[in-house]
Amino acid sequence: MSSPPTPRPIIFILGGGRPVSSRSPPPHVVPRVSRAYELYSASTSSSPKPLLACLSAGTAHVSPLTSCSYPIFESTSCASLLQSLGVPSVDIAVDTMSYDTIGNAYFSKGLWDAFGGPTEQVHVITSSWHLERTEAIFDWFLPSVSVSYVGVDDAGEVQDDELAARKEKERRGTESVRETARRVGEKERVRWLFMEHEMYSAAGLVSRAEGGCDYCGGYGGMTSYGG
Repeated sequence: MSSPPTPRPIIFILGGGRPVSSRSPPPHVVPRVSRAYELYSASTSSSPKPLLACLSAGTAHVSPLTSCSYPIFESTSCASLLQSLGVPSVDIAVDTMSYDTIGNAYFSKGLWDAFGGPTEQVHVITSSWHLERTEAIFDWFLPSVSVSYVGVDDAGEVQDDELAARKEKERRGTESVRETARRVGEKERVRWLFMEHEMYSAAGLVSRAEGGCDYCGGYGGMTSYGG
């Protein structure tokens, strides 16, 4: 019988929109990947290297980038960039199930259960303007995990008017998340995700499929909303 794997730190990198190519995340996501690589590189050789977990299959707001009719996941482009920086594939995991920040948090729990441990560090990296909502969501879905949140500056990668639109959406979204968390609570959050959330419930997904492209489109010229 093989011994259980040694728990290791995990660095979760949130996606943020349709990739530019299979090897290139959106420009505002590149600083997130760069910061994750810095943390990975700074880890000591005497301890297990962190697992770099790229989150997000896609976004709820735009159709995916495809290759030969198959989707190129947001997490795939993130993983490809990490490999180009020299990170071996055994130190990278990809999430191919989530389509928003709530899904990021839910599906990250499986990775933490498989690779992490109660004493291991957990980092969540996203853009600074997306950090408050991310923290509210991950604290709701991972209440027993001690998480260090890292916000990165993507100034210059997002235009001022687009950034203003994002910040306003984030403000409203954070309020909505906190209200939903108070209403639903911890015990019912998974049932709520798969019964009520439009991206994970049968009713929501069927409605989106029948609505077609009416559901697509970003805001303020953007192609996503931050993961």
